[in-house]
Amino acid sequence: MIAKPGVLLIDEAPYMFRGMKKFLSSKNFDIYEVSNFSEAQVLIHSEKIHAVIYSKSKHNPNQPLFDSIVKYDATIPSIVLDPALEYTYPLNTNIPDHVLMQHLGPKEAFAHILDRLISKSFLRKDLRRREVLAEQLRTLQHRLIGKNKADAYKAIMDFTAQELKAQKAICWFYQTSTEANNRDHTKLEKKVLAWNENNTSEIFRVTEKFSVEKVISQNIIVEDEYLYFPVLTHHEDRNLCFYAFQGSKSFNVENQKYFQFLHKEICHIVQVQERMYGVEELSFVDEVTGLYNQRYLHLVLDQEIEKVKRDNSKFSVLFIDIDHFKSVNDKNGHLVGSQVLREIGKILKQNVRSVDYCFRYGGDEFLLVLSDTSTDQSTVVAERIRKQIASTDFVIDGTRVHVTLSIGIACFPEHAKSKKKILQVADEAMYCGKNLTRNIVYVAS
Repeated sequence: MIAKPGVLLIDEAPYMFRGMKKFLSSKNFDIYEVSNFSEAQVLIHSEKIHAVIYSKSKHNPNQPLFDSIVKYDATIPSIVLDPALEYTYPLNTNIPDHVLMQHLGPKEAFAHILDRLISKSFLRKDLRRREVLAEQLRTLQHRLIGKNKADAYKAIMDFTAQELKAQKAICWFYQTSTEANNRDHTKLEKKVLAWNENNTSEIFRVTEKFSVEKVISQNIIVEDEYLYFPVLTHHEDRNLCFYAFQGSKSFNVENQKYFQFLHKEICHIVQVQERMYGVEELSFVDEVTGLYNQRYLHLVLDQEIEKVKRDNSKFSVLFIDIDHFKSVNDKNGHLVGSQVLREIGKILKQNVRSVDYCFRYGGDEFLLVLSDTSTDQSTVVAERIRKQIASTDFVIDGTRVHVTLSIGIACFPEHAKSKKKILQVADEAMYCGKNLTRNIVYVAS
């Protein structure tokens, strides 16, 4: 269980340990000796000590040192060799990890006793550690309720990094159907990049360094200074979330089973979160077009307004109406009309970036939120969409349908400084264009 246990010797009868030191070293124990309590503390904090052996003499010059160590960390097992069997532990004598012996006895038998004590102590410590972790994980799950996906994944990353005492943590998302060199990141990936702006190249190496088959087949990967936690978030799409932690002093064989336990729990939390977001997302999606609906629009606008305040940026709203759409339904029926709406929704999504949002506002109205986009930039996008729709004939069940769009544009904070006002101004701009000529892009003044 422990690669090479460390044993601290406090020896008042050096002749007793001359042969034992050599023997314990040959049995794969690291032997340490100290002259004061401060030195012992350093070794304990560095997790190098797994047991203490105190050879007591008649005059007891080192007993205060041993007593201080036992009081300081009673979880470290100890053996006291006292020919008179007079020593009294300064703590509960019923603790099975502390043993009083009259003499060493056969070396092999003594080494076996020592190994058993260390193993039991480690298992007991590991159990307590897991119980504490389980309670902390329950607290973490409560904290994740109501958080958006990016904030939730970062909270999980920060928690795990703290638990592992890592110097640096990195998170990266990878879809196996996407080429490794593809830099068209999703909104979530862009937010993740923002957490590690100075480490972008390292993040890319995480995704490109390991084959998908290798990642899926292993629980954890330890390489160089990094410990990698791969999480399969969607089995169908084979989406992977990488957590990489650098520089933790706890990356050792002794903690391997604990790493695996922690990784399993993190995987479970991430997968539960993904299922929750999947259910939540369904409530935000329009059934006809597959675009977001009005319920999600207000959350996005709140988020974009906060971003403007924080980063001194901007965003644009495009209010879109299909010209004379009622006649399409009257002439061809609502099933054809619904298919036209779906096709227009596809074209809208094709013409915006992954950081932008497409909504069906209601009826034959659509709305786009273009993040960090000026009026001039959004006008270029609107004109591209208008021209594409105007030049497209939708053929649905043998019926040819041609429509045009009227698009109104408003920019936050140039044209409005509140969520309600930006929607109103964009809507008014759209109707101004509609009243002029239709099939037009009209910018708010």
